[in-house]
Amino acid sequence: MSPKKYKCLTIAEKEKLIERVEEGEKKSDIAKEFKISLSTLSTIIKHKEKINAARAAGVRKRISKGEFPRLEESLVIWLRQCGG
Repeated sequence: MSPKKYKCLTIAEKEKLIERVEEGEKKSDIAKEFKISLSTLSTIIKHKEKINAARAAGVRKRISKGEFPRLEESLVIWLRQCGG
């Protein structure tokens, strides 16, 4: 038996999924099209607010927390001050 492949969707793809569900399209059809499970689709819908906020920020393709969030935030601030 082969291991299940991990499917990583971008924020834009997740927004598209949410939009289609809200328009009334069947969840099972959407899940099949994007090759994800129904539980994954439900989780995406559950985190709709986080996804919309991340899209509004326009910074990332994916939402993830680093191991050292305070350090990473400080590093981003420093890089912006350096002009990079």
